[in-house]
Amino acid sequence: MHDTMHDDDAHEDDSHGASSHEDGRMPHDAHRDAEPRDGLLERARALAAGRLSAAEQERLLLEVSASSADRELMEAFREVHALTAVADEEPPTCRVSFEDVEARIAADRAGDSAPVVTPVWRSPLRLAAAALLLLGVGLAASHFGAFGAGPRDGDTQDREAQANGQAVSSGEVATANPTAAARAVTVTSIPEHALQALDLDVLADVEAAAGVLAAFEPLRDGEPQWLGSLDEGRAVARVTGRPVLLFIHHPTCPICLDLKSKTFTDADVQLRLQQFVPVMVNVMVLPEDLAGFLERGWPYLGALDADGGEFAAFPGMSKASTFRRHLDGALTEFGARERRAWGPMRALASRWNDAVQAADAGDAGREWRELDALHSDDAEGPIGRSAATRLAQHDADVRAVIGDADEAAQADVVAGLALLDAAIGRWSGTPYEPDLRAIRDALQAEGRFPQLEFTSKEVH
Repeated sequence: MHDTMHDDDAHEDDSHGASSHEDGRMPHDAHRDAEPRDGLLERARALAAGRLSAAEQERLLLEVSASSADRELMEAFREVHALTAVADEEPPTCRVSFEDVEARIAADRAGDSAPVVTPVWRSPLRLAAAALLLLGVGLAASHFGAFGAGPRDGDTQDREAQANGQAVSSGEVATANPTAAARAVTVTSIPEHALQALDLDVLADVEAAAGVLAAFEPLRDGEPQWLGSLDEGRAVARVTGRPVLLFIHHPTCPICLDLKSKTFTDADVQLRLQQFVPVMVNVMVLPEDLAGFLERGWPYLGALDADGGEFAAFPGMSKASTFRRHLDGALTEFGARERRAWGPMRALASRWNDAVQAADAGDAGREWRELDALHSDDAEGPIGRSAATRLAQHDADVRAVIGDADEAAQADVVAGLALLDAAIGRWSGTPYEPDLRAIRDALQAEGRFPQLEFTSKEVH
């Protein structure tokens, strides 16, 4: 969600910057700095009345910040507007000058070339809030009040939310009481603390192996099933706890053909082959980093660990009886490590693929349920640990969105609500959804971000 929102902001920034200089400054000339532009007062009145879109508000602020004449006119408008406003209470005094905003914009422009995530404050809603604050104008009491601190016209909220590609639920936003304590919301689905050590290496192995492993068996219908890539073989070997049997061959090589038709069809050889992850690579497309194996002899046959390290080699022609001894020796050298059964591993890999498909389809609820079940059923295994890592990443993403919404709501409650609405849509059907809804409802009802009380200190 963060990326989507930032990409939208960046796109909007690009459209505004089409008429700017390459260094990010607005075009400047002597006449423009000496005289305010035509139509500026009309746009200021439209801004005060809430008739400008978020994009128009941002453009106005950027243009005004580049011209001293425009700034003076806008400051005068602010003063007149404050004196003539029909309100139950005096509008708040502006504590921000155009110079402050201009400096902040300049600093941001200077860093546009760096590959960083767009800060929240650069969103059109934030820039609109800055413009309204400079004018000392809002829409709370009668026509005027503090922006983001009280009820606002629903059409204005919808226009600003739609300009950001956000969906804001209907309903008024309460005015925050600065003397009252923030409402407490109990959070049950999100751990308070992030996972310190994710099993990212194991996760990478499972992601690389699951697609192959879900349908793989080393022996089918009396024939060895050779994988065609050592990378695939190593990934499967890591997940299943097995060694790799590497066979470098040529399709017309007489020795290779004899091995395939006689040695590899022996029942006792096949029984031992099932303890390995068999990989067969054509010498004509042999990766350069495997060429060194050919120095052992032709055709190459050897046992490798999951990292690709060779611990046994038996090249050349071998009768079935000899090859059985080679395989026994390799298994002894490999050691008494846990070799996970093929059937259960295929089933777990298939379930992992279901979770991935659910995520790709945007069905976070089904993805979460699949991952949670995998974690429970294979807690100590690589697929269960990878499921726990993915769940922990979801925990971290939800916590990050809540933090962003908290920060956004400090200046603009509607912006905070929009972030929470998007999060509710993203994690619909997961245990996160009720917590996100409770936070959102409290923010809308109180006009301030609630105090969160976590019931879980531990991660998945």
